[in-house]
Amino acid sequence: MTTTSNHTATIRYLSFDLVSYDDDDDPRPTTASDVWALACIGWEVGYFVLTSIISLMQAQFIYSKPPYANIPDSKPNAGFRIMTAIEDGRPPATRPPNCTDIISGLWSLFEKCWSQDPSERPEAVAICKFLDDNEEKLIAELEK
Repeated sequence: MTTTSNHTATIRYLSFDLVSYDDDDDPRPTTASDVWALACIGWEVGYFVLTSIISLMQAQFIYSKPPYANIPDSKPNAGFRIMTAIEDGRPPATRPPNCTDIISGLWSLFEKCWSQDPSERPEAVAICKFLDDNEEKLIAELEK
């Protein structure tokens, strides 16, 4: 199953393969580009919880940090800067320091989802399996 229309998402969620192409190419969203976006959602939704786990001082951070949060929408040419970051191969976010083992595992999953090579991104089944296999550990970590 694949999607069929071009650039159906916001710029912050576009995968490397949707913006880094030759002029002769006509990139289309795929399941692999959807996996990239899914990890962006995981980052955005989970950021506040993850940072509050990692450090009490970081609990002050703003809830719901978007992908490429270091490029605020208020900056001139923000869209162009985000597209350039994607084309340059920069991931939507970077792993916070001092992650616990389970959070480090989650970040490893995010990083695989943000691989520049779409064939290296995990399939949705693998993502579900990771979350299912680690559900209790993740919940315990989030409840700390």
